[in-house]
Amino acid sequence: MKEIVSLVKCSDYEIDNVRIAMKSLLDNLGGLDKFVKKDQKVLIKANLLNNFKVETATTTNPVAVQVLAEMLEEIGAIVTIGDSSAGLYNKFHMTTVYKAAKMTTVAENTNAKLNDDFDIVNCSYPEGVVAKNFDIIKVALDADVIINFGKVKTHSFTFFTGAVKNLFGLIPGMQKAQVHAESPKVVKFMNYVVDIGEFMKDKIALHILDGVVGMEGPGPSAGTPRKIERFIASTNPFACDLVAVKIIGGEIEHFPEFHIAKVRGIVPHEESQLEIVGETLESSIIKDYILVDNDLLWNDEVIKATAISKRVQKWITAYPTVKKSQCKGCKKCQEHCPNDAITMVKGVAKFDLDLCIRCFCCQELCPYHVIKIKRSWLSKILRKM
Repeated sequence: MKEIVSLVKCSDYEIDNVRIAMKSLLDNLGGLDKFVKKDQKVLIKANLLNNFKVETATTTNPVAVQVLAEMLEEIGAIVTIGDSSAGLYNKFHMTTVYKAAKMTTVAENTNAKLNDDFDIVNCSYPEGVVAKNFDIIKVALDADVIINFGKVKTHSFTFFTGAVKNLFGLIPGMQKAQVHAESPKVVKFMNYVVDIGEFMKDKIALHILDGVVGMEGPGPSAGTPRKIERFIASTNPFACDLVAVKIIGGEIEHFPEFHIAKVRGIVPHEESQLEIVGETLESSIIKDYILVDNDLLWNDEVIKATAISKRVQKWITAYPTVKKSQCKGCKKCQEHCPNDAITMVKGVAKFDLDLCIRCFCCQELCPYHVIKIKRSWLSKILRKM
């Protein structure tokens, strides 16, 4: 049986246009009331990476979140908006994130509540491939229903962030850095993220992707906003992501999450396993979308085929650099580095590439976008082979 994906056009974030598009998006799946009932506690799990402004297209757009909250309230649901951003998972930090992402405005315009419960719960998951014991934000466990509302973006470490990757936000704050330290390779890291999604899947009724304006280039925060003019929805996060990746011109086999899905027998992991309703995929594809360079060195099959040793791998993979003249010395990169590979020298970030695990949290969380990802000349040659 094929996974159904709703794909709807929306040209901008004018609220009436979003209302029309969101209704059509969810009607294609049987209507919102198919998934949510009166008096149920619903968590809208947005992508609130950090305190980045809405115009950067880093976070789920507040107008889209407001429209979804309004629709849930019409059903009679009790709505909470939340996420666990990078940084400390506490009221002070999350208040700055809510304000920057204009979720405070959403709360003012609706009856939705911004999450203010910052407790965490330890969970056991023996079935996990990587994540067998972990903490989850309590607000997610307390919800009757979760709607995972992600953003279509490129990602310098995982190459793409959409519905599947957005579930990493269920892990509290600074513990994300520990996960990166313990899972320095992208396949292990994404297996951890998939484990979280599998553990929580019975609570997650819907996955929605905001692709009206997405991000291209060095995402998930330092890239450039790019109009895609689409909302995507499904009951399956991989289905949403498959459609999104195809729209932005990606090759499915180049993205670790689909490789993992195939290995683990999770459907869908290829386009033939989808049924798309609404707009056609062919009319939605963007041919010049700027993706993150992917040399496939995350894939063990490629490494074996090219006979590249582990020692050589480290020096042909991408690495972070900083524009020294523009570094503000804010220490955000140093504070979030999971392997203590960054020191401050005369107020400028300095990277120890022997310690660097190439998770690119530094680039992701730099508020001034002065950390760039570079690739060696050998890596560039390999990409063309």
